[in-house]
Amino acid sequence: MKKFQYLSKSLKVKRKKIRIANSIIAKNLNAFIEISIVIMITALLGQETTSNIFLDSIDKELFKFLLPFTVALRLGVYYFDHLNIETLVINTQASLRKEAAKELFNEENISFAYVNYKVGNETTNIVQIYRIFVSLIGTGLQLFVFYFSLLYLNTDIAIGILFSSIFFYKPILILLNKFKKNEELNRTYVYEQDRNLERVINNYYLIKILKKEGSELTKLNKNIDKVKDISFVNTKLFFTTHNLFNFLVTFAISILLSQTFLQDILNLESIFILLRGAQFFSQITAMYANIVSKGIYVDTFLKGIETKEYQKNGEFKLDDTLVVKEIAINIDNVEFRYQSSDEKIFDKLDVSIQLGSHNIITGPNGSGKSTLIGLMTGVYKPNSGNINVYSDRFGYVGPVPLIFNESLYGNLIYGNIDGADKKDLNNLVNEFKIFDYEFNIDDEISVNNLSSGQMQKISLIRAIYNKPSILFLDEATTNLDKNSIEIINKLLDEFNGTIINITHNPNQFKKYDNFFIVENKKLINSD
Repeated sequence: MKKFQYLSKSLKVKRKKIRIANSIIAKNLNAFIEISIVIMITALLGQETTSNIFLDSIDKELFKFLLPFTVALRLGVYYFDHLNIETLVINTQASLRKEAAKELFNEENISFAYVNYKVGNETTNIVQIYRIFVSLIGTGLQLFVFYFSLLYLNTDIAIGILFSSIFFYKPILILLNKFKKNEELNRTYVYEQDRNLERVINNYYLIKILKKEGSELTKLNKNIDKVKDISFVNTKLFFTTHNLFNFLVTFAISILLSQTFLQDILNLESIFILLRGAQFFSQITAMYANIVSKGIYVDTFLKGIETKEYQKNGEFKLDDTLVVKEIAINIDNVEFRYQSSDEKIFDKLDVSIQLGSHNIITGPNGSGKSTLIGLMTGVYKPNSGNINVYSDRFGYVGPVPLIFNESLYGNLIYGNIDGADKKDLNNLVNEFKIFDYEFNIDDEISVNNLSSGQMQKISLIRAIYNKPSILFLDEATTNLDKNSIEIINKLLDEFNGTIINITHNPNQFKKYDNFFIVENKKLINSD
C-alpha cells in the first residue's frame, strides 16, 4: 500500500483521487443494484422473498415498473465506471510516456533499450497495476456490501460463512505467499534470460565466428526451461487461489440443497449473494496475485525516481570572458561518474583548450573520450568541479551519423540558425562527392538508400556549414575513403574555430596543435 501511495504521488495526473473514489462508489452502487434486481426478480417470479419489515412494506406490483429502470440504471453505472477508470488509465499512460520521452533528453548515458522499456513495458504494467488496484478496492468493498446484505437477509447463513472463513484464512494465505515467492523467482529467471539474450545479440558475430552457437544455445535453453518450470507451478497456484473459495461455497450450497431438512435455510436471494460473494472473493485473490506479479515494475519506477533525486554539485557555464585569455574551454578539478555507478570516469581533471586550436584526443576504448565531449558540451554535468566554455555554438559529428527520412537539404540544415544557401550546399555536396551521379538536393534520402560513408559525409557537411565556434569530432572519419579524408583535412585547415577531435587514427590528420591522451582518469598533453 505504501509503495502504491508513493507511486500515485509521483504520477503527474490530475484528479486521480476523485476518479478512484468515483470508481469505488460506482462499483458499490452496482452491488446494491444487483441485489435489488435479484430481489425484484424473485418477487415477480412468485417465489418467497426474505421476510423483513422494509421489504414487506414495498408493493410488489411496483417492481414491474422499477425492474426495467433498475436494469438500465445498472448499465449506466457500469458505463460511468468504465469511462471513469479508462480515462484515468489513458491519462496515466500518456503521463508516463511523456516522462519517459523527457527522460531521454535529461538522463545521462541512457540507452534506447531503456527508453523503450520505460515507454512500453513499464508504462503498460504500471497502468495495469492502477486498474487492478482500483478494482481490488472496489471489489473488496462490494464483497462487504454483499456480506452485510446477506447478514440482513439471512443472518444464520452470514454468521456461518464468517466462522467458516476463519478456517480457510490460513490455507489461502499460505497459497498467496507461495505464489508471491514463486513470482519473485520467476522474475529473477526472466531477467537472467533477458541478460543472456542481450549478451548473445551484442556478441552475435563473435559467437558465430568462434562457432560457439551450441554452448550459447545450451545456456539459453537451460534458462528458458527454468522459466517454463516455474510458470507451470505458478499456473497451478493461480488456478487454486482463483477457484478454491468459489468451489467451496458452491459445493456447500449444493450440499445444503441436497438435504431436505436444510433447504429452508436458503432462498434465491441468499444463493445469489453467496455465489456472487464467492466470485468477488475469487476475483480479489486473482487481483492480488496479478499485482504481486507486476510489483517489480513499481520497484523499478520508484528506483528511477530515487535516482533522479541524486544531485550533482559540479557546474557548467558559458563564460565569454575566456576570449580575453584566448581560451575556448576551461576544465577545473572535475570529477565525473555516471548515475547509479560508483566508478569515476574522470577525477581531478584539469585542462585548458586554446581558442582556435585543433586538438587531437586519443586513448583506449572505455577510457572516457566520448564522455569528455558530453562534459564539454554540457550534456553531462560533473559531480564536482567547473567547466567553462566561451561559446555554446557547437558542431558535432559522431561515429553513428544522424540521418532523417526527408530531403537531403532538410538533413543538411538541421540545427541551422543562420539560414542556408542551396547553391553553397550543392557545392559542398559535389566537393565531397557524396553521389557519383547528379542528385537533386530536394530529393528525399534515408538510411536505407545511403552507404555508411555517404551518411558520414552528410553529417560532416551539416556540422561545418552551420559555422560552429567549437567543432566536436568523435571518430568522424569512420567509413570514409582516402580522398574524403583529404577533403576533410582541407576543410579543417580552413575552419575558423576550435576543434576537439577524438580519433583512434591521428595519423589521418596532417595538422593539429595539441595531442592529448586520456589516461588514468585525466587528460594528458603529450606534446
